[in-house]
Amino acid sequence: MIERRVPAVTVIGAAAVTAAAALAPIGLDAHLQSTLTDLFVVYTLAQCWNLLAGFAGILSVGQQAFVGIGAYTVAVLVDDASMNPLASIALAGAVALVFALPLGWLMFRLRGVYLAVGSWVIAEALRLVVVNSDWLGGGAGRSIRGFNVYSPGSRLDLLYWSAAAAAAASTLTIYLILRSRLGLALQAIRDDETAARSLGVSARRTKFAAFGVAAFFTGIAGAVLFAADLRVQPESAFSLQWAAVMVFVAVIGGLGQLEGPMVGIVVYYLITERITDQAGTQLLLLGVAAVVLMAAMPSGLWHPLSRRGRVALFPVHNRLADGCQPRRRSPGIPQPRTGLDQRLDQRREG
Repeated sequence: MIERRVPAVTVIGAAAVTAAAALAPIGLDAHLQSTLTDLFVVYTLAQCWNLLAGFAGILSVGQQAFVGIGAYTVAVLVDDASMNPLASIALAGAVALVFALPLGWLMFRLRGVYLAVGSWVIAEALRLVVVNSDWLGGGAGRSIRGFNVYSPGSRLDLLYWSAAAAAAASTLTIYLILRSRLGLALQAIRDDETAARSLGVSARRTKFAAFGVAAFFTGIAGAVLFAADLRVQPESAFSLQWAAVMVFVAVIGGLGQLEGPMVGIVVYYLITERITDQAGTQLLLLGVAAVVLMAAMPSGLWHPLSRRGRVALFPVHNRLADGCQPRRRSPGIPQPRTGLDQRLDQRREG
């Protein structure tokens, strides 16, 4: 019997954290609330990259393309189209998803390191398009004036709740995907794409699904991030720094583990907020921390914290229920043939 139950501690803990996050603005000062907004955004970015690299084997270093797409989309919608700011944030994710279709078609023609470099080139190409677009403000960027309809306090609350909702929704969506047939297909492709194809898994369609989900939430995160600054510039929106932050948080916490970015974001906060506020020093410390921690714990921080991988807050793998044993074949008794056996027979005959 296969056990697929969600641990009670996960349900209770998730409900408690969600309630605390929703009520947090009531007792927080503006600085701490702004810090939490940024952390929710970075966590969302890292969880999306974890879906691609950790569970689907898609090593993209060009996800900052969707950060920029989301940022410029919200600027255009609230200023040029006079759209409701909250609706524009949601639509920023939808626009990023639309862009993911042609960009994914280009990327998935490549594999491995070629895909990584190709994704970065695509992001740079988009940056150059924006730099040369007068409508989007060119290299100087443009202001996001539509959010000025709110008072500073109300605007901060709106963006905080948007960031928290994106973090919660991305985690829940990825968790449900990983516990579905799509999640099994993603991990099969990650482990051995050729073998997965031989079993009937559509690698391209499966990758597109994961890429689209990641693009959607990355676009929302980018929209929230730059709406908080009330200004967007191509150099910052399409910066490689966002890819570096995604990779750091996901890898340090534990790649291919849903809990990994939850741990990684704590390390990121300690370095960027508690140790130094200088951008150059932050990147240096992040790099040093990544080298040291990965040398000591290649599986990430969550693995030893979870008692060497035996405890999972968000279990995404099937396992036998307690007291059950794998079925063993009895000698001399013919066993029913599976679809895989029949396909192998057909290949031998052919």
